[in-house]
Amino acid sequence: MRMVRTPSGTVGLYGVIAYSVTQRTREIGIRLALGAEVRQVRAMVVRQGMLLAAGGVGLAIAGAFGLSRVAAGLLHGIAGADALHVLGQLNAAAVEHRGVQFAITPAAMLAPRRSVLSRVSRWVAVTSLLVGAAACTSSTSTVTSPTSARCQVELAASPATLDASGGTGQIAIRVNRECTWDARSESAWITLAASTSGQGEANLGYSAAANSQVTTRRGSVVVNDSRIDIAQAGAPCRFELSAASSSIAATGGALSVTVSAPATCVWTAVSQVDWLRIESAREGIGQGTVTLAVSANPGVTRQGTVVIAEQSYTVSQAAAAPAGCQLTVTPPAESFATSGGEGTLQVSASGANCTWSAMSNAAWISIIAEGGSGNGAVRYAVAANGGAARTGTISVAGAAVTVTQEGTATVGCEFTVSPGAATFAANGGDGTVQVTASGGSCAWTAVSNVPWISVTSSGGGGSGNLRYTVAANSGAARTGTLTVAGTTVTVTQPANPACQFTVSPQSDTFPTAGGDGAVRIDASAGSCAWTAASSVPWIAVASASGSGGANLRYTVAANTGAARTGTLTVAGTTVTVTQAAAPVCQLTVSPLSASFPTAGGDGTLRIDASAGNCAWTAASSVPWITLATGSGSGGANLPYTVAANTGAARTGTLTVAGASVTVSQAATPPAELIELRGELSGLAGQCPNLTFTLQGTLVLTNAQTVFDERCDRIRNRRNYTVSGLVQADGRVLAVRVREE
Repeated sequence: MRMVRTPSGTVGLYGVIAYSVTQRTREIGIRLALGAEVRQVRAMVVRQGMLLAAGGVGLAIAGAFGLSRVAAGLLHGIAGADALHVLGQLNAAAVEHRGVQFAITPAAMLAPRRSVLSRVSRWVAVTSLLVGAAACTSSTSTVTSPTSARCQVELAASPATLDASGGTGQIAIRVNRECTWDARSESAWITLAASTSGQGEANLGYSAAANSQVTTRRGSVVVNDSRIDIAQAGAPCRFELSAASSSIAATGGALSVTVSAPATCVWTAVSQVDWLRIESAREGIGQGTVTLAVSANPGVTRQGTVVIAEQSYTVSQAAAAPAGCQLTVTPPAESFATSGGEGTLQVSASGANCTWSAMSNAAWISIIAEGGSGNGAVRYAVAANGGAARTGTISVAGAAVTVTQEGTATVGCEFTVSPGAATFAANGGDGTVQVTASGGSCAWTAVSNVPWISVTSSGGGGSGNLRYTVAANSGAARTGTLTVAGTTVTVTQPANPACQFTVSPQSDTFPTAGGDGAVRIDASAGSCAWTAASSVPWIAVASASGSGGANLRYTVAANTGAARTGTLTVAGTTVTVTQAAAPVCQLTVSPLSASFPTAGGDGTLRIDASAGNCAWTAASSVPWITLATGSGSGGANLPYTVAANTGAARTGTLTVAGASVTVSQAATPPAELIELRGELSGLAGQCPNLTFTLQGTLVLTNAQTVFDERCDRIRNRRNYTVSGLVQADGRVLAVRVREE
């Protein structure tokens, strides 16, 4: 602090009054000459001096109060009252300065000292001392430093934006060294370092929690009156399909896949083959369901892929039975206990050359023998069930067999498992899954589906925690699952940061005959391990794992059916393999469109095949077109019939040998108004619904028909005039009937 001393203004006030008296010397002399007494002159001087002093003080106070707010804003540490005092001291100093000048001037001018003026001057001095003592006292003011401008805080954050996984950062505080500061976080997900206050420049550490939302969020840190924003990126969208693959009978049908995703994540669905059609919306946001329509299979076993939410969903379809073959599968359904086991399906064929195949649409059902010809059996195995009851299907010889397995949970038990997904660093670690059960007696199991995740317990009862361990990853990024109380928990682990892989090419095309291919794997180090796997049985890799750089060879089998696409997963990279369709069966249908009149009629389609054993199917999309047969093989003429049309123009579609044939039919022509006159005959029916013949034309009446006479007076062999509408079948619907 520094002390400010303001001097008294007494001398200044004395000088002002003394100068005023000196200026009035002649006036005072005249007053005395005219008989005024000394005390009267003294009183006049004192009174006028007091009025002058009082007026000056009043004006000074009013002005000081008016300027006190301005002064308080300019002077740090000075309140309104202190500012008023400072202004008063400055005013007094000015008065004193001018007063000294005024006091000196009369002293030099008035060399002759008159006794009366001397006595008046003494009174002036005394009065000035009294007024000055009252109005101009000394004071002391306290000023605090430094000023607020000197303590302005500047902030800078590093980094300004954090990853979704969270992390730490620093806020650089720039301020003069004598200035103190305090910091606080205004967001729950931002935690400041232990020391949140200090003096002078400093670096303030902070940490941010992981952001589980997919949108960017912002938080704030405040230091004194300064604020800085910190942004954190949103978590990437993660999608999960209810199943990765499915199988269906040769007859086709509908399939559905559920997409699980955060509410704001957008996904699309795209079919890679024409026989898999997306019936639902082709894009969605958040949770949704994709519905697929699978066309009937006219040929051999085939596989197709639909890319849903950036993931491949594979559909396998059984081959169609050869022409003239009748296949029967028994039993149509089977049930298994929790422990699983093996089952057998009997296939009965109408001929020894009738071939068939079998495939499973559930990972927990494995086929031991996948196909054959003639009469035979399919053996399959059902894995033990560690969760809730489940149902799967097996497609055998074009038929679907339902397999049901009991669950391990007690009846009436419900489980909630959280979290449903977890991410670990490349060095692995321990994790915990919380199981909440509806009752203490509810038993549950836990199993890891990959070797690099191990569980500490195979199950438990009631609510509890399951601990598991994720091994360190020495290769590419990987994803595994745990099945806990019937719920799938997904575990994701990034690649070892020391290992970087490049795989090329990432796509290849093969002819129908198949062949060998190679993928080049380049690794950042010789110790970097990688794995390779095929998603389809017709692509075989030479090696399932390796390390460092290498050429991975694979073989594509010959294709006996439609064009197909499969994938390889090599060092965490997807390689797409496409193979052309077998040229054995080429089917051509003509004509691809036809038009029919209202009365309908018969039509014929020509099917040309590249071989006599090329099977084909035919189906109508509408009931008014009937096909002579639904299947066949080789070249043939396919007759069909179009029914008469009693309504508007219409269009239907025939699907023959995979081709679409459009059939159009004209509308029923509008009814013609006609008038008939003659003798009525053949009267039948009851009013108002009568039938009779007039001029050789059958006439109908109904409730809308107008009768000039009563309806019950209509008689045979009388002459009538009928106005009506001609129907499609030639009959006339009467509008009005009158007797001649």
